[in-house]
Amino acid sequence: MKKIIILGLGVAAFFMQGCDFLDRTPEDIIETGKFFESANANALEQYCNDFYPKLINGHGAPKGYNSMLEDDWNSDNILPWEKNDVSFGHQIAVKNASDEGSDWKWENIRACNEFLMNYEKSPETEIVKQQYAGEILFFKCMDYFNKVRKYGDLPWYDTALTPSDTEELYKGRDSRILVMDNVLRDINQAIAWLPKKTKVYRVSKDAALALKARICLFEGTYRRYHNIENDTKFLQAAYDAAGELMKSEYGYKLYEGTSPATAYHELFIQDNYNTNTEVILSKEYDPKVDKGNNVTRQLRLGEMAQMMGMSKDCADDYLTKLFSTDELLARLRVSLRRAKFSGNNQNLLTEVTTFTNGWLKINYLSKCVFVNEKEIHLTPIEYKLLCLLAENLDRVMTYNYLVKEIWGYYEEDFSALRVFANTLRKKIELDSNYPKLIQTHIGVGYRMIKID
Repeated sequence: MKKIIILGLGVAAFFMQGCDFLDRTPEDIIETGKFFESANANALEQYCNDFYPKLINGHGAPKGYNSMLEDDWNSDNILPWEKNDVSFGHQIAVKNASDEGSDWKWENIRACNEFLMNYEKSPETEIVKQQYAGEILFFKCMDYFNKVRKYGDLPWYDTALTPSDTEELYKGRDSRILVMDNVLRDINQAIAWLPKKTKVYRVSKDAALALKARICLFEGTYRRYHNIENDTKFLQAAYDAAGELMKSEYGYKLYEGTSPATAYHELFIQDNYNTNTEVILSKEYDPKVDKGNNVTRQLRLGEMAQMMGMSKDCADDYLTKLFSTDELLARLRVSLRRAKFSGNNQNLLTEVTTFTNGWLKINYLSKCVFVNEKEIHLTPIEYKLLCLLAENLDRVMTYNYLVKEIWGYYEEDFSALRVFANTLRKKIELDSNYPKLIQTHIGVGYRMIKID
């Protein structure tokens, strides 16, 4: 009987120990509280690093796009390779949150709130903790800003929800006013906590000021034209943020480069942007892992330059402060002239009545062409081609661009274009065997040479 009792106690003890073993937290998982209780500066930084590729486009891919440029895809400043669904009114709201391209996802917001609820437990100094909390607030504001632009009213969350928080999880949308007021509050806190830029590849006070200016300009403008309260508050906040960032103590100015002619090109090919006077926030360049910026692909020169890239509107819209009244009026005059382009895709100013290049003369009003003052006859296609080349004197016009402007579509076969280019040469060149006006760039396109 004693043996049975002893055996029973042993079995009971075994099962009790087994329960304790099975109830232990897996060793490969760190509880949130314990993580922050031991999190040093490096751990806090690693937590923040996860948001860069998720919310700043391009950080997660070797050659990704830049989010500031991406915002312009739906404006008239960029000519994308596909139709602009927003401008054409074809944008359709997603049916499900899981739909491709949907921003109705909340894991980033939850992760931000998780950090903000626990970062004070870190043993690091208050300055270090606030720096990374500022980064998190930056990303939270960016995510909410992207969502508001697409969906309007949204649920606002200040805490990291769990599956048991069913009431909050399934609540309706809060008003846009509440959400954006909270975003403005949080971006202001981020600006207060973040240090000025020392590493261009990390979020800084400078980047937060730029984001605030963008957020507030958008929201203030939206409220102004939709009769929503406090539009002036946001517009003033945008003005103040931009003004602060333009102060001399931040050191920003247009990048000058080695010369005015090469400065813009040099801006995109540098190995290190930490000392660049124009860049606020940049993706790090590392040729060893083929890590760089793909913005230049959208601003390229060469064969696709006229199909995709910056539009004339972008150049017209770009005006730096402080600007003179004369410069503003000059920009307006250019825009007004451009609005008077001829309607046959010739892109020629009606005020410019004639074009002269050497022995060649074009009268745009009469649509007559002269060689050594003798009128010649051109077909409509030949005339269009000639006008396009004349308008872009000394610039290479790609085959694709010329075909699109002349016939209204893109074409892989350029044989028809070559035929018309040859017949045009025979009519306007003094010696078609040795052409001097129209130069062929093999594999690229044509260029009209300026004749002195």
